[in-house]
Amino acid sequence: MSEKISYTVRSYDPYDLWSTKIGVWARERFYKGLLVGRLLCIIIGVVDWLVPELSRRIFRVRKKSYPISSCLLIGAQPDINYPSAIRWFCDCFKIKPSAPSVGLGFCWMSKNGLYDESVSFITHTPYFVEVCLQCYLKTNDVNSYEMFFNSFHFIESLEVMEDGESHLALSYAPVKEERIVVNANAYAAYLYCLHATYGAEDRRAYCQAKAEKIINWILLNQEDDGSWFYYSDDAEGNFIDCFHSCFVLKNLIKVRNIMPSLNDRVFLSIDRGFRFLKENMFDENSMLCKRFVSRDIKDPFKWDIYDQAEYLGLLIDLKLYDEAALFAKHVEAVFRREDDWFSRIDMFGLKWGRNFIRWGIAPFIYQRSRLEQISKDSCVSCVE
Repeated sequence: MSEKISYTVRSYDPYDLWSTKIGVWARERFYKGLLVGRLLCIIIGVVDWLVPELSRRIFRVRKKSYPISSCLLIGAQPDINYPSAIRWFCDCFKIKPSAPSVGLGFCWMSKNGLYDESVSFITHTPYFVEVCLQCYLKTNDVNSYEMFFNSFHFIESLEVMEDGESHLALSYAPVKEERIVVNANAYAAYLYCLHATYGAEDRRAYCQAKAEKIINWILLNQEDDGSWFYYSDDAEGNFIDCFHSCFVLKNLIKVRNIMPSLNDRVFLSIDRGFRFLKENMFDENSMLCKRFVSRDIKDPFKWDIYDQAEYLGLLIDLKLYDEAALFAKHVEAVFRREDDWFSRIDMFGLKWGRNFIRWGIAPFIYQRSRLEQISKDSCVSCVE
């Protein structure tokens, strides 16, 4: 059975050094193509790789809790006291019930520019919204529903990046951005679907229409082979990786499940996308998922538990339970050593990121918990 990791857990993170002032400075100059940025990023990357925990002490990094990890660890415990967990979450991350949303919890420099630690993301907020909705459905807690209800205002605050008669694309965060992120729009479509199903009745038709237009945009941006690039353009720095591809697919599956009117077109897209993953990302020899099919920046890591976690989630979503059980057992054997979990494995086969909970470990524990609950429920059904 899954051990219970508290949703209040604090840990180091793979982004620790990169979210410091010097890390942000280096990445900003790296993306500008400056030599000083490239050299400093190489130095930080090597130090981070060779002495991860020592480097964090040198940089005076403190272990902390992360919104997305806490949401997943709350969801990994079906018997949890949801109202109590949500109260802690709101206090810890300073969530405003009138405008609930969450982000990384630290500063991040990306190709789209600098995101302050206070900026919320569409790729993160739905995890908290799901927790609020689950709390309401299980306990009828009015405060949780109020936060779900008010999350509508966050999604409406996202910038419109493309808007056509039949398609729509939104920003990653409620700030000006240059490039459109595909998986971010998959999350946006899902959040609109939730509001079309459980939100205010006078908004439901509006939310469904928005979801349908975003889904149309996502399907238009799917490649002929079934894949999606991270950005919806052919500019420098684009890539195709495993877990972001899984994000797109898992949100399409959720949309399909709660919005039957989109079923046929979405079903075909999911089928093509999963086939691409299976044929190009899943390595038959190692029985693990590769990190990239097409990549921009290279690093010394060969395997990442985040890819395995999201692929496991897809196997569960697609009801491939026997395959999921075998895969989960194998991943645990590879990425776990006694009581310690590791987030990555480098090119020499060395494990890295001991108990860096946010980066793939919390998602894997969440998906494994889902699988165990399905197995438990099946056994109960058989007995009954």
